[in-house]
Amino acid sequence: MNVTILDTTIGSTDRGDDIVLQNCEKAIQPLIDNSFSMRFATHLLNFRFYQYFRNGMKLQYTDSCDYKFIMGTNLLTSDIISTRGQWMIGPVSKRLYKDSILFGVGTTQDNKKVTPLTKYIYKNILRKDIIHSVRDAQSVHMLEGFLGKGAVVDTGCPTLWGLTPKVCDRIPIKKARDVIVTLSGYADQQDPVQDQKMISILEREYEHIYFWAQTSVDVSYYNSLRHSKDATIIYSLKNYALLCENANVDYVGTRLHGGIYAMQHGVRTLVVEIDHRARGFRESNHINTIERNKIDELPDILNGNIKTEIILKEREIKEFLSQIPFVKEQISMME
Repeated sequence: MNVTILDTTIGSTDRGDDIVLQNCEKAIQPLIDNSFSMRFATHLLNFRFYQYFRNGMKLQYTDSCDYKFIMGTNLLTSDIISTRGQWMIGPVSKRLYKDSILFGVGTTQDNKKVTPLTKYIYKNILRKDIIHSVRDAQSVHMLEGFLGKGAVVDTGCPTLWGLTPKVCDRIPIKKARDVIVTLSGYADQQDPVQDQKMISILEREYEHIYFWAQTSVDVSYYNSLRHSKDATIIYSLKNYALLCENANVDYVGTRLHGGIYAMQHGVRTLVVEIDHRARGFRESNHINTIERNKIDELPDILNGNIKTEIILKEREIKEFLSQIPFVKEQISMME
């Protein structure tokens, strides 16, 4: 069996994509272990324009492979031209994505009408005989508008699938001594006034600050704000995991998947909402959040009890995974 992994981490400036990919691959590991797999990048151009018109071995492989997965992140958009451009796909390069399966993919733009070109590309690349997995109701609504009802299921993000009640019960309720902080350094996600308030509050409430650098621009933005305490900067996922597992820390920040990764490693977590994604995760999966414009309420929340009670879409997750060879057999054995 041949599998193509459309890798959302290659060429990405956001380590959140690594977190999503790790969890997607974990969910279908039985298929990966029993298949030959190739990887192509969603964030970069894999072939020159003229190569799409040649019958090269790599494109032959992707044309005929058994399963082709677009692995998570917020790639979907209502306008494929005006989005940030992280997904390098167009009328010619769509050949690489023919018969793709969405796996925990979300939207990068909010509540806009889907353009004709975007609709044309999505209808041409998405596999018709598989129910696709997306991570929020907005993505379901957008895609069902032209793929048809039942073509897409909201499984929630695959990063949440391992946060079972048993795992959540092990996450502390009371405030920790130190804190892991994140800030979103992208220009359109910055709010220096509210973010400064958050940093000042956290520096008063905790003994030591650790800053998780989820993207290439987050540290420079953090450094542009005023500080009363020096922070320890954490760059690698390996060191981030070690910190979460071995230190007495909470997580507070605007990076959604940085917070989910902290929860996976047993850390009490509060995500600061800055866009529709964190809001959607709160509404669908009950992650603990605070709206950024209510940051003045942060001390009361931190000094109270924060219980982690993630709600999983178990039926939808099973519906999606039960379509995948080796994975569905594993599910059957567990029932």
